[in-house]
Amino acid sequence: MTLDALDEKFVGPGFDTPLRQRLTTQLRLFVAELAKLGVHGDIWIDGSYATRKPYPRDVDIALSMSPMALHAVPREHQEQLGYYGSEAGRPYVRRRWQVDFYIFDTTNSERREYYQGLFSNNPDQSSRKGIPFIRL
Repeated sequence: MTLDALDEKFVGPGFDTPLRQRLTTQLRLFVAELAKLGVHGDIWIDGSYATRKPYPRDVDIALSMSPMALHAVPREHQEQLGYYGSEAGRPYVRRRWQVDFYIFDTTNSERREYYQGLFSNNPDQSSRKGIPFIRL
């Protein structure tokens, strides 16, 4: 999906709240931050934000990135990206952008399957759903 489609998908009729509008803006700002760092990959979107819940706490995202794409990011930006995705940096990202951020290597099939299972199951675990994503 594109950044322009976020409102249509996540702030639609019946669940258009000021909180959802703010979270969508914050997600756009965080994606812009990643783009500024030179990141290329897929940003998977999940959590209560990816439901029709009117008051989600934050936006859960996982960045799927190949080793080649990571290597192409300038070294100082790799450090920043690593901090954002680390246990130490995750609280900072939550406070600043209201995003719960994870990174995984597309070539690590175990991690990819983990996030695919996590992000594709509905909250009640009874059925699977698609994973909306933004390609950077």
